Amino acid sequence: MRLLNACRPAKAEPDLDRELQSHLQLLEDEYRRRGLSADDAKHAAKRSFGGVEFAKGLHRDARSFVWLDQLRQDVRYALRSFARNPGFTGVAVLTLALGIGANTAIFSVVDAVLLRPLPFPRADRLVLPYEDVPAAESPEHRPLRDEGMDVGEFLELRTRARPFSHLAAYGIALVTVAGSSDSVREPIVPVSTGTFEMLGVPPLLGRWLDKSDEGQGTHVIVLSYHAWQRYFAGGADAIGRTLTFNGDRFAGRIALGERYTVVGVMPEGFHYPNDNAWMWTPLVSRLTPGGFARVPVIARLADGVTPQAAANEVATIASG
Repeated sequence: MRLLNACRPAKAEPDLDRELQSHLQLLEDEYRRRGLSADDAKHAAKRSFGGVEFAKGLHRDARSFVWLDQLRQDVRYALRSFARNPGFTGVAVLTLALGIGANTAIFSVVDAVLLRPLPFPRADRLVLPYEDVPAAESPEHRPLRDEGMDVGEFLELRTRARPFSHLAAYGIALVTVAGSSDSVREPIVPVSTGTFEMLGVPPLLGRWLDKSDEGQGTHVIVLSYHAWQRYFAGGADAIGRTLTFNGDRFAGRIALGERYTVVGVMPEGFHYPNDNAWMWTPLVSRLTPGGFARVPVIARLADGVTPQAAANEVATIASG
């Protein structure tokens, strides 16, 4: 009943007026029976009853929610003020929109980078090797921190670096799926052998990419959960079926026009190296001249190895 009265306060006001008038009339009749004149009885009844508006306020508080009534009054006042000054209204709304949007964007970045842990087992052991490029060797003639790695350096480091239990590289290619209903370019991520083992997330269906997929001319692919739903409607028969890709210069070394056989599907929520990655193919066969010149690298520290110890050994290998 209180909620009903709060939603339609105007309907309760006539009943309240009638009830208060009834109380006043009863008091007035009582004073007239005591011998007072009509005017004196009316004044005496009002003095005895107290303030009518005060009584109305107490009754409204009892039958409704005070905060809701106050909110309604504040909104009405704000709307009247805005209607009187539309220029100020536009500036205020725009300022609020920009402020809320900026805060939301900043929090999203902070949440993704600093607050939310990586969705991988023992994520604290994953590291991102980088190279400090001196100004003399930098194309911009200033010191740079390069998170990419020369392909030759990666291959040597993967062979010799003992501080890492896994060392993996990846690339990015943009393609369209032949025969799909739209022409949106999808990001495919060529990854080196051991990437999925390093991340430690088992496939939902099928298998990971492994060493048997490294050879030239091997066209296999692992799908994200969303790609599986989109192109195969979430069917368990997706394993063994094929996709063919079209593309342009952004396709990297993806074999366009060739059929890629689906060998695995990753679970929902798995994203690597970012939320936009939809599919993964082998990278090693593309670590050749004409392939990716530099590749981003991610590694998992071996048990008992600190990041500083790993950095020291990598520096020793690089200087040698």
